[in-house]
Amino acid sequence: MTGKTKEQLLNHPTSSLSITTAAQARKHLIEHYLLHADQDPDHPSLSLALLNIACSAPGIMAVIVDAIRSVAILMDAIPTTMTLQEPIAPTQLDSPPVDLGAQIISLMACIEDIRKSTETNKTSADVLARTTDEGDELHSIAQFVGNSADELIDIPTQIKNDISTLPPPLAPNTIPAHPTPHHQQDDPTPNTPYRDALLTDHHQAKPTAQEPPLCSNNTRANAAIKERQILLDIDLDHPTLNGDTPCNEIVNLIQKALTNLQDHGGLSLQMKAFIHLRNGGYLIEMASAEAARWIRDLIRKLILTESLRGNVCIKDRMYNLLIPFVPIMTKVDDKSTLRKIEQTNDIPRNSITHLKWIKDP
Repeated sequence: MTGKTKEQLLNHPTSSLSITTAAQARKHLIEHYLLHADQDPDHPSLSLALLNIACSAPGIMAVIVDAIRSVAILMDAIPTTMTLQEPIAPTQLDSPPVDLGAQIISLMACIEDIRKSTETNKTSADVLARTTDEGDELHSIAQFVGNSADELIDIPTQIKNDISTLPPPLAPNTIPAHPTPHHQQDDPTPNTPYRDALLTDHHQAKPTAQEPPLCSNNTRANAAIKERQILLDIDLDHPTLNGDTPCNEIVNLIQKALTNLQDHGGLSLQMKAFIHLRNGGYLIEMASAEAARWIRDLIRKLILTESLRGNVCIKDRMYNLLIPFVPIMTKVDDKSTLRKIEQTNDIPRNSITHLKWIKDP
């Protein structure tokens, strides 16, 4: 598979150089309870040792388990005795144990490499799991803040429109004069504002032009800002990004991590704004939406969080969708259900993270 010879694999720097002979290999298997002390290694005993390694090795991947099991089954299937009609040379008796010991040494070196790779993958999986579990809470907060901001932006426009419809102020010591129609000059009924408004000719009324609302422009501006934002969720016990560290030092640390990440791409990763949230997190606004989307890539997020050290994760914006008329026998916990909904509604794959019932079925 690697293209290397047996001698090169035995001398590989990732394998244990203390095991080079069959006696050392037998001692190692006995010390790890993979071979009895009073037992000489043969095909069945070594096959049993491989199966024990596949079942008990921590963090080993399924593809490696299948490979080890396959070697064990084939080793056990090889006949251990030879027919008497064929002459047996001394070199043929000595070579199988040596080759078998070298194969076991190489296999143990591969298992050690797999264990190290599995530990690295486990760390990345934990980061992804935290991101998925905490996405709902962040989305609810972000949606509430966004809705409140939109409502506050619309208030000045409403006040301006109301002011434009008010009548002009009266001069001091001035009594407002209401026009009296000629057919009502002799009417003894006193004039009132409501009565005069009904009796006034329609051509005397001056419509008030209202300015078009500006909420659409403000909403688009807020959406553009959100596209440039990145939310960092920091644990309270982080060694450097905590409440005891000055704000300017935190900004420098995050900007330094972004600058190191910039070497892998051509976009400018300069921060435009920086906000420290009440829950201990940080809201970063980048110079462009393209830079924010570039950072949100799965691999780049892992590189950025690892460079900041400690428990740090980048939270994605999530939105709630309501699906009506769902049968109660639907398995909402099944991942295949999510994929079917995405495929049926032309939604990008893996866009829906999870489903939950609004009401107990």
